[in-house]
Amino acid sequence: MSRTEIAMAQGPFTGLARHGPGDGVVVLDVGGKEFRTLRSTIALSPVLAEYVSRAERNQELLNEKVFVDRDPTYFGLILNHLRNQAEGLSHSQFGLNKVLSAKKADAFRSYVQLPSDPKKLRDIFMEARHFQIPELESQACGASTLAKVAAVFSGSKTNPFDLAADILHRMRNALLLFGSLTTAGVGVSQGGTIYTTLFSKPQIAESEENNAKSDTKSDAKPQLA
Repeated sequence: MSRTEIAMAQGPFTGLARHGPGDGVVVLDVGGKEFRTLRSTIALSPVLAEYVSRAERNQELLNEKVFVDRDPTYFGLILNHLRNQAEGLSHSQFGLNKVLSAKKADAFRSYVQLPSDPKKLRDIFMEARHFQIPELESQACGASTLAKVAAVFSGSKTNPFDLAADILHRMRNALLLFGSLTTAGVGVSQGGTIYTTLFSKPQIAESEENNAKSDTKSDAKPQLA
């Protein structure tokens, strides 16, 4: 049984079929911005389904709209992911301009196109984690190589984007420290082999001084007797 079927069969929206009886329109107020979607779409997010279920039991929270106290910036993307998942449609992550059925896209399933900006990916990752949408969470993490590597070591409770940023920060500091002590010299041997040599700062100063002396001698004109 797929996750879609499991979600439809469990939780506060038990037995709700897509476009079937009881699958009505729900109006959501997310941080002051209005969204409309189907109950069967909401059912795919355990957290979102619980929001709606509680609001319907508490008329003070309903007020004709279900208020969701989250930033609306990426909520449209969240809904599109859930809509495509509910319909069994996924896009190829390899850039093919076609929509694949979910059964044919198991190896590279993606329900929405994500931005490449790491900061935006981090925010989407956090929203996906909040709404308990593991497919979108995994897709956002996989879109960043460093975050994907960090996820292997971070565990399920740690944000891999924060860990990746920390790793990158430490690497930069290490390179800056290393660069303040040494610099690299690249040359070609007589046999044509490329070699790299690390020089310390005092060695560089001595080398530059010797080169300057050599240039001075070569520029000196011979004295006539």
